[in-house]
Amino acid sequence: MEYLLTNYVRDDAKFPPSVWAAPPSDGPRTTNSVESFNSHYNAEFYHASPHIHLVIETLEAIQTDTDLIINSIRRGRINPRANENAHRRQLLKDMYDQYRCGDHDRLGYLQLVGYHCQPIQKKKTKTSSESTQTNV
Repeated sequence: MEYLLTNYVRDDAKFPPSVWAAPPSDGPRTTNSVESFNSHYNAEFYHASPHIHLVIETLEAIQTDTDLIINSIRRGRINPRANENAHRRQLLKDMYDQYRCGDHDRLGYLQLVGYHCQPIQKKKTKTSSESTQTNV
């Protein structure tokens, strides 16, 4: 922890936040839409030279997904997950504004952001053997 504070967080750090951090924004999470596409595309294959039929199937699936998204947007349907992400982005902006106004110090701001950006844990469901054991 001290390493991170010394090198990246404190004002006198070797690489202060002004070097590596930017204010929250509604922009894309990657600076290049092609980079984003390639990342998703490459994740579909298990080796560097997939069979041509697999490549074609993958491209057709991507096209189908894109068409569905475009049609949903045209009809005014919003993905519930997009609402959740919009809420999270607004929360991050609010926390950043509070930090800029002096309501939080830098470390406090980073702790808040870290807490709110943790992955959502799925609830563990009981297996049938656990259910029968508790009902005995």
